[in-house]
Amino acid sequence: MPVISRARLIPFLAYFIVTIIYFTLGIYVIRKDNKSPKNRLFFIISILLSLWALSFGLSLAANSSETALSLRRIGAVGYLSFYSLFLHFTLILAKNKSILKSKLLLILLYLPAALMIYNFSLSPYMLNYYEMVELNIGWVVSAEHTEWSLAFYIYYISYILISMLLLWRWGRNARTTRKQKQAQLILKTLVLAFIIGTAVDIIPPHLGYNQYPDLSIIFILIPALGILYSIEKYKLMDLSPDRIAGDILETMNEGLIVTDNIGMVKMVNQSTLNQLNFRKRELLEEPIDKIIKDDSLIDSFFSGTNKRDMIKYQDKVLETKEGQDIPVLFSIATLQDDWGDYLGFICTFSNIKERVEAEEKLRKLNEELEAKVARRTKELQYLANHDSLTRLPNRRLFIDRLNESINIAEEKEQSIMVAMLDLDGFKEVNDTLGHEKGDNLLKLVAARLRENLREKDIVARYGGDEFIIKCKDINNKQSAEVVSDKIFDSFQEPFEVGGKSFDITASMGVAFYPEDGQDVETLTNKADEAMYQSKESGKSQYSFYGDIKEQARSDNNA
Repeated sequence: MPVISRARLIPFLAYFIVTIIYFTLGIYVIRKDNKSPKNRLFFIISILLSLWALSFGLSLAANSSETALSLRRIGAVGYLSFYSLFLHFTLILAKNKSILKSKLLLILLYLPAALMIYNFSLSPYMLNYYEMVELNIGWVVSAEHTEWSLAFYIYYISYILISMLLLWRWGRNARTTRKQKQAQLILKTLVLAFIIGTAVDIIPPHLGYNQYPDLSIIFILIPALGILYSIEKYKLMDLSPDRIAGDILETMNEGLIVTDNIGMVKMVNQSTLNQLNFRKRELLEEPIDKIIKDDSLIDSFFSGTNKRDMIKYQDKVLETKEGQDIPVLFSIATLQDDWGDYLGFICTFSNIKERVEAEEKLRKLNEELEAKVARRTKELQYLANHDSLTRLPNRRLFIDRLNESINIAEEKEQSIMVAMLDLDGFKEVNDTLGHEKGDNLLKLVAARLRENLREKDIVARYGGDEFIIKCKDINNKQSAEVVSDKIFDSFQEPFEVGGKSFDITASMGVAFYPEDGQDVETLTNKADEAMYQSKESGKSQYSFYGDIKEQARSDNNA
């Protein structure tokens, strides 16, 4: 590919930038409303102007006169058709319906452009008409002035002047300030471009000055940008009022169904078809119960003769073509004529499947959370009432349970045995084994105590190496001795810790309700006092507070 010289690069880039501007402007307008005739026509004009600018820019940079001429003939399609297209566009803006409705007049409107395109772009005559001259800036045309040149000038000037006249009349007759400003702006920019273009591209060649590229395509930017400003400032080529309602119904996310007064479907929008997987012909003139299986909802179409009976935003279920149920938020309103007679019904709905699924998911998550909270609460309650090492009830829980037992025993005149047990020499064992193995030993002791008591009895860790025991229904000393002996028998077997066997003994003191005390504090203190008496008496034994008290009384009497 030949390298473009710097002298040719600047005009080529100018044409290329103009090409991009026209193309972008056309895309912008067609995206605003691709169904509007004037938007579509403006898009075509913009594309042809882009073709004109690009072809002329490439012809400047061509490496031969033949290539330059071929590109210029392509570009001629753009500039020769522009004036007819712009006049047509002006007729649409001015709403000149008499001409727009006549096919014959539209054919005549484009006839000059067709003749010019044939002669200047397609006809072999073109080869004799144009002479390509190579300058520093690129290839330019030096054309003969013939009757076809005169015909083009008449076509160009007359069509532009007619367009100006139409714009002037449109602005004068406009009933709104917005439309007046639209017409005035486009007219002023068109007049300016016409004057400059004629002065630069038409008059000089007749005076012998034609050694520069055509600039009309650049001057046409003036009215093009004027139209763009009208679009942005004065809302030119926005959606027309007669299209807004239909476009809204077709593009709305909610489904819409219109029926007559006996429930036959007369209209559906695209959202309805998409959500229910029907084609339009499969629903039109069909009864509404094809998609509604809810009898109460069907009745609303025929019994709801008053607006108060209509449904507003209720959770209902519709059926797809495949028979699947979809949850929707459904509303029904009535259509009435000027005399109050009912013509039919308007139904709107929105798919709430995601909402229902989200609610179900939230419900399950809530249930799971409640279960976790309940478990955690139970765990916390357990930890608050149990010793973390041995898992036995702690002092707090033991006191609560002892209080309950005292209240029951008071009503039923029952007795309660409370025993305080302390391991003998545990500190030395703990120092020898280490705290970790000492903890393991406490766990084993706790397990043995639990195993050798009744289900209804309670053993708790009172603190350190102290344990406290509550036994109900111990009615005499002999029963207490049986329980105590069983507890001490559990210490006869050595404890295995870390692969070693340890013989552990304990001292225990016993107090009874109601003989030794009638409240928790008194009973625990008396049991503790008896336990220390056991230690002073040689350890590895148990003592009853009553015996200690009796012995003390005997000693005093002696």
